[in-house]
Amino acid sequence: MRTKYFVSGLLLLLSIGACKRSLEKYGEDFASIMKNDDGLFRGVNIGDTQDQVQQTERAAPASFTENVLTYEGQINETSEYAIRYGFENGSLFEIIVDATFEDTEDGVKVIKGFKEFFTERYGMFKLGSGFCVWDVKTNVADVHIELVDDGEYASFGQFSLNFHKQNDPEIQNLQQ
Repeated sequence: MRTKYFVSGLLLLLSIGACKRSLEKYGEDFASIMKNDDGLFRGVNIGDTQDQVQQTERAAPASFTENVLTYEGQINETSEYAIRYGFENGSLFEIIVDATFEDTEDGVKVIKGFKEFFTERYGMFKLGSGFCVWDVKTNVADVHIELVDDGEYASFGQFSLNFHKQNDPEIQNLQQ
């Protein structure tokens, strides 16, 4: 019986290690932000509940309100990120990721990692006004992904990654 638990635990650890290694092909900092390759981002999907997001994140949020969970973290010694999960009627409708890198080159590498990862997963991106766009169909909703290099005019690297449910009236009003 103990052998069965040992083997199960060992297989779980090996699969977690393999997932991390597969993400590290896009860069260690990318893997640190992405965490795993399940779901749209970090194992989270549009349509998830707050409880599902908190279980997936496995940590208490840095801040929270009725409709927003915010997580913050270090990418490396000089880089950090903030992730905001936005909810409407108890369901996740957007994910906003902002990351700042003291070393501009670190930010460029992470942006390149996200471009490669999403292009492999969802196909070639379209160019918006200076940013990359993927439109993705999921079981729950059509999702619009935007990757923006915000550090182009700064002395530090910065990027934004946004996922939001398409055809969402609130998002459409903001875009007009």
